[in-house]
Amino acid sequence: MKWHATCSCPSTIGHRRVRDERSPKGQGAALRASLGGSMRNGQGDGFFALFNCHGVFIKGFDHESTVASLRLPIEQFYRVLPHQFSACCSEPAFSPELVTFCMWRLSQESGWARAKIALPPSEDNDGSAHLLAILDCSPETYLRWATEYYESEVSAQAVNAAYEHRVLTEEIVAGLNPMCSLTSIREDIAEIGYPTSPRTRDS
Repeated sequence: MKWHATCSCPSTIGHRRVRDERSPKGQGAALRASLGGSMRNGQGDGFFALFNCHGVFIKGFDHESTVASLRLPIEQFYRVLPHQFSACCSEPAFSPELVTFCMWRLSQESGWARAKIALPPSEDNDGSAHLLAILDCSPETYLRWATEYYESEVSAQAVNAAYEHRVLTEEIVAGLNPMCSLTSIREDIAEIGYPTSPRTRDS
């Protein structure tokens, strides 16, 4: 997943819908040696992800999903969670009580696993397909979403540059948001570890 690229676009556009964090303050020791991120849509829905030496953990909440309407005990979502991610189900930063899907992939495993919950047959019962669609590694997906969400044109070239992890320039930043500059987003891009030129870091 191109997490850094997907993070850099929204923060540059000026809406903190995606956040990428390295060892956020206030987390327990089990989470400090990890890379985490979150994404919210401003309507109470969103997902959190944790990347560590054991693999990846993702949980999310979609208030319009079938699962949300069932009001299931949250223990059902974390019951078979591997011990390598046990801290995630009690980490306040992840809002563990707001959950309609929970999935993970251990480094040594060939595929993803998820909470084993019997649900009535329905397309995208838990909202995961909808919320995680933006992580398909396609700049076109992000461009389509940004154009609709912000109701303004966003430069396809600038989005492609971010997804290709090119060093940010004033031109790329202006293509994402004419109201932003490299200086104004310096803290944001440093926080997510996005590549910049030495001049930008030192300014």
